[in-house]
Amino acid sequence: MDKLLTQDEINDLLEAIESGEVDIDAEADEPSSSNRDLQRLDLFRGQTSARWRVANFDIILDAFARNSGISMANRLKRSVSVKRVAIETETFENFLQDLQEQSLIGIVSFEPLRSGGLLIFDCPLSFCLLEVMFGGNSEAGISIPDRELTSIEINVLKNVMRDSCQDWEAAFEPLDELKTNLVQAEINPRLVSIVSPETEVLVSRFSVKAGNIFGQMSLVIPFFAIEPYKEKLKNRMFDVITVSGGQAWTKTIHDEMMEMETEVRAQFATASLTIREILNLKAGDIIELNMDRQAGQRVLVEQKPKFQAVAGTRKGKKAVRITGTTGQYGDENGSE
Repeated sequence: MDKLLTQDEINDLLEAIESGEVDIDAEADEPSSSNRDLQRLDLFRGQTSARWRVANFDIILDAFARNSGISMANRLKRSVSVKRVAIETETFENFLQDLQEQSLIGIVSFEPLRSGGLLIFDCPLSFCLLEVMFGGNSEAGISIPDRELTSIEINVLKNVMRDSCQDWEAAFEPLDELKTNLVQAEINPRLVSIVSPETEVLVSRFSVKAGNIFGQMSLVIPFFAIEPYKEKLKNRMFDVITVSGGQAWTKTIHDEMMEMETEVRAQFATASLTIREILNLKAGDIIELNMDRQAGQRVLVEQKPKFQAVAGTRKGKKAVRITGTTGQYGDENGSE
């Protein structure tokens, strides 16, 4: 244990400093060899990948990719594949400096997260989406013009970005209920400022492909905004439901369905009447069914014909015995 100075020793030291016996302006001794290998610690930029510091966050990103593929497919009326290709961390300033020119940058709010984020369509993706939505022929390939997006084109692409905002809400739902809004869309990175330049951000990149349509979409979120969810992401139940390929969740659904109550009804006969005939009905009228008493009956499950049966009794109660499926029964609309 290091020796601590006594009060008398402290008083003697202070007197020596005041009298000038101790030179407090003297240069520090040359650092020992053991201290020469020290590395600089950057408090703004993490020392390891955020992917590993936020366990299982890639599951949320993969869910966002699936949701985005579905929403883009619905809008473009064709199959779309969206896949996560990278998760990187860098300072916000460096990210903006490396950002591809002519990209469409959407500034997005994530309430109740402590910061907003960016949703970015690179130049090829932006013009490919516009080509299809404007009715162009993408089968022979799409040429990417060397120009900035017009205001009309930006407004059209905003609708696609709003779809992606809803996709992110759905993907983030296991962690928190987000309210995601597209605040603004820019093409000049110098006009984008959501955090200080030295802040560490998590950059998730996704490839988008639909036939000859190709491009890259990026989602940028400050690391400090998702850090509060680290413990929830480590939750074992969350891992079981999502990481294991849905097997546990599938079994849960199966078990619950086995206990679900359904309506089962034996249908002995049907008859078709006009509205006038129904209005003229009175007590004592007989409705002829024109059915064979020996013919089978249908068993309906949730009003859908599923089985063929014959009527009878069991232990003094009316009952039906299943004899086959509706595939053996014939026309579902025939008379019984």
